[in-house]
Parts: sequence; structure tokens; C-alpha cells
Amino acid sequence: MISEIEIRQIESEDFQDIFRIYSDKEILKLTDSSLHHSIEDSKNLINWFVNGENNKTHIYRGIVLKSDNKIIGIVGLYHIDWKHLFASISCILDKKFWRNGIMFSVLKELIVFSFDDLKLNRLEAQVYENHTASVNLFKKLNFNKEALLRRNFLIDGKFENSYLFTLLKNEFDENKEFYCE
Repeated sequence: MISEIEIRQIESEDFQDIFRIYSDKEILKLTDSSLHHSIEDSKNLINWFVNGENNKTHIYRGIVLKSDNKIIGIVGLYHIDWKHLFASISCILDKKFWRNGIMFSVLKELIVFSFDDLKLNRLEAQVYENHTASVNLFKKLNFNKEALLRRNFLIDGKFENSYLFTLLKNEFDENKEFYCE
């Protein structure tokens, strides 16, 4: 499955794929993304992706199947701080593709890009504490659980805790072969 995946620029023509993912309550439940109620919401998100990249505040890419070039997920960096050289990671995947190692593989590529190409010093990922799959994903990627953020996520009308996971450039350098395999 992983060999059938690639990462590419998100284009305006991808609005239906974006809508399919962002209109699914189950997929968005454990994220801070807003549910899309119309195709227009998805077109606006694509415009936000493009404008942010032009302004150098964030970078988002589509995760696609090579066979049909359809977006099955999104991975990105946001809140990019060019002065202090850190960014936050964002990732979302169509539930049909959960638990296949796709996000692990894609995030390894994003991590290499972040440290080698963008020259960042720190990556952060904020994960709802009961989102076991994401907690395990970032542990598997050698991120450190740096903090418990108390009651900072509003999920189903209830405030929940999240973890702040981090990875530093020197930690990446010490394990670079892991990320590049």
C-alpha cells in the first residue's frame, strides 16, 4: 500500500477529494479542523492552503494514490515560525486508509523535508490524549511527549486534554537513517 502513495501539491481541481475527507464527522472528530458543509468550504480551504504557502505561513500537501491521483489525505506544516525555526504538524487521512502505515511513511518524508530542506530546528504535534492511533504514531516517529495541555480541545461539546509531542533537529540528526529508510 505504501508504495502506491505519493505526496503532491494540492490543486483547485481537488475540491471534491477535499470535501469527501473534510465532510466526514468521524475523520474530523479528533482534529481541530472544521467540518465542511459544502463544496464551497473545500474550495475555500484550498485557497487558504495556497495563500498561506505564498505568504510562507504554512505548507500543505495532498497524499494521493498513484493509480488515480486522488487525494486520500493531507499533511502539512502550519504556524511556521521562520525566526525561531519551528512549525506544527498537521495530518489527516481518509478513514478507508487508516492503520496501513501510510501516515507513518508520509510523516517521515515531511520530517526529513522540515529539517533538511526548510532547516527547521523544532517540530511540534498536538494530539488529543485519547486518540490512541495518533499518540502511538508520534511515539513511533521518535517524538517526545513534552507536555499535557489541559482541557484545550473541545470535542463533542466537552473539553479534553491533548499532548504536545516534539522532535528537535539534533534528535533527528542522531536518528537520520531511521527517517530516510
